[in-house]
Amino acid sequence: MTSSLAAAQEGQNGQVLITNVSIFDGSSDALLEGQDVLVEGNLIKQIGSGLAAGDNAIVIDGTGRTMTPGFIDMHQHLMLGGPAGLFSTGEEIDFATAGAIAAQNMYAHLLMKGITTVRDIGGNSLGLAKGVRMGWMTGPRIYSAGPPIGPLGGHGDVGGWNQHLGPDESVLMGNLALTSTVDEVIKQARWNFRKGAAFLKVMPGGGVSTEFDPLEVISLTLDEMKAAVAIAEDQKTYVAAHAYRDDAVNRAIDAGVKVIEHNFLVSEETIKRMAEEDIILSLQGYMAGVAFANPESVPWYTPEQIRKAKSVHTGTLQMVKWAREHDVFIVSGSDMFAEQWPITKKNITIEVELFEFAPIEALRHATGNAGIVLEMSGPARNPYREGPLGVIKEGAYADILLWDGDPTKDIKIIEDEEKLQLIMKDGELYKNTTVSHTDPTYRPAPEMRITPGNAGRGRTTL
Repeated sequence: MTSSLAAAQEGQNGQVLITNVSIFDGSSDALLEGQDVLVEGNLIKQIGSGLAAGDNAIVIDGTGRTMTPGFIDMHQHLMLGGPAGLFSTGEEIDFATAGAIAAQNMYAHLLMKGITTVRDIGGNSLGLAKGVRMGWMTGPRIYSAGPPIGPLGGHGDVGGWNQHLGPDESVLMGNLALTSTVDEVIKQARWNFRKGAAFLKVMPGGGVSTEFDPLEVISLTLDEMKAAVAIAEDQKTYVAAHAYRDDAVNRAIDAGVKVIEHNFLVSEETIKRMAEEDIILSLQGYMAGVAFANPESVPWYTPEQIRKAKSVHTGTLQMVKWAREHDVFIVSGSDMFAEQWPITKKNITIEVELFEFAPIEALRHATGNAGIVLEMSGPARNPYREGPLGVIKEGAYADILLWDGDPTKDIKIIEDEEKLQLIMKDGELYKNTTVSHTDPTYRPAPEMRITPGNAGRGRTTL
């Protein structure tokens, strides 16, 4: 923040008045036009027409632009940004380097592209979450699960084939947690919460890019998952599960899991159950619908990994169609990191282009719906309790985007960084190109010169 801008905010209780905007509030089916939004401190104080603010308030003329909530990415992996993604901390970089890469890219390629909150669902991002919350570093808000809890030989076991005498580096660094008994699950769950986890993630099914876990297997017992759920419920929060197929998904639901990540190979009966029991679908549309369309192009994929990727891709369209038909509650989670961070918002636009959601539905998945799930972390484990996230409403956190154009009509606008003319997080202006560069409130975006990862080496993971 510039010194003049900081002084202005301090002089009037941090008031910012944005006038004459059309608001997508994160939940409604239409825009509310001709509105003013008054921000005071880090919260939205008032919404209406003809609002007034104090003499020293910052006033920004919206000139009819579209206002949306800041985007929420519900499936991120901040600590998996090295050249080999999930495998980097075991093969190429140490934990300090992984954190440094994360700090750069969560600012440049997430916050400064309008992603003001992430739900980190795999990796030891607990320190990053604390650093952002305490103001020690700049980035999106982070709701972290800490290391995902998975079994030896399951998704998340990235050690070498001969790695049997001790944990691999990723486990030692806390990016992953491998368990083999109910007691080990309980201990790991309690450890995650001790370090500040907002929720837990378990790994009951196989994954695409790890070696030891066919998609067809179930990797955690019912009792192991029940143990994780019991600890989470005592903490007044919830458990999410990585799963693709009917057996793994239904066992997770039987255990009390509330959110399913991926889910691309389930039957319609399982989708119906999810709808009836209010189980949430976290949708990674770009990875399954686009990245896995041509897995042969990934040079390090084995024939088995190619088979698994193709299998996931073929189930994607049908699963999403059923989820829409049966009104499953959906949130948008990219699962895009490392070299994919610069294009993370494609996970939102693909919902319109491939799955035929209306633009306003896709936006809702990444705003209002996502905010509802974040609140499931409860009074004890929610790191941001002053107001709701993902919405433009009085009393909500002032996480605000301003667009030159209407993304509720043309979703591709969100991929055009010049169309994103204002980014506010927690009441602070990070970008403002609605004004002349001589204006004290002018805030240009940084040049995006950071290259996360190296497409010519390493491995990607889902």
